[in-house]
Amino acid sequence: MEGIESSLKQERERLGLSQKQLAAQIGISERSIFNFEKGRAPSLQTAIRLSAYFGIPVEQLFRIPDSAVVFSPETN
Repeated sequence: MEGIESSLKQERERLGLSQKQLAAQIGISERSIFNFEKGRAPSLQTAIRLSAYFGIPVEQLFRIPDSAVVFSPETN
C-alpha cells in the first residue's frame, strides 16, 4: 500500500523542489525528507506543516481512503 512516501515525493516533484529545498521551506532537515520518502512517518506537527505547504489535506498526504472511518462519535 502506498502512503506518505509516494505522495510526498509526488508533491515535491510536482513543485520542482529538491529534498533540500523542501526541507528548508518547512524548517526540517533534508535527512528527514529522505526518511519520509523511504516510509518513515513524520510527527503530527510535521505532517500538518507538509500538508499546509502542499495545500492538501493530511489524509491525502498519507493516502488515507475517504471510506476509512477514523472517528465516529456516538449519538444519543
